[in-house]
Amino acid sequence: MKEPTEKNLNPDEYVNQQKEWVQVQSELLAQVSVLRSEISAAQLERTKLEGELNTLKEQNQQLDLSNVRLNSQYQQEL
Repeated sequence: MKEPTEKNLNPDEYVNQQKEWVQVQSELLAQVSVLRSEISAAQLERTKLEGELNTLKEQNQQLDLSNVRLNSQYQQEL
């Protein structure tokens, strides 16, 4: 929506268009604020999940090492 201009409008129409423009602008700013909050929440969730993933990767490495050790011990006992 374009910002209202006085061309081809009577004073009442101009004022009404200005009010409508201000309302639309206000609604858009509110939506931007909500979207920024959602982005922040998503970034926090991503950071949390990356931390969990790193923990799982470390556990997987430890299990792999344990598996290698146990397989080695088993092979020696045969």
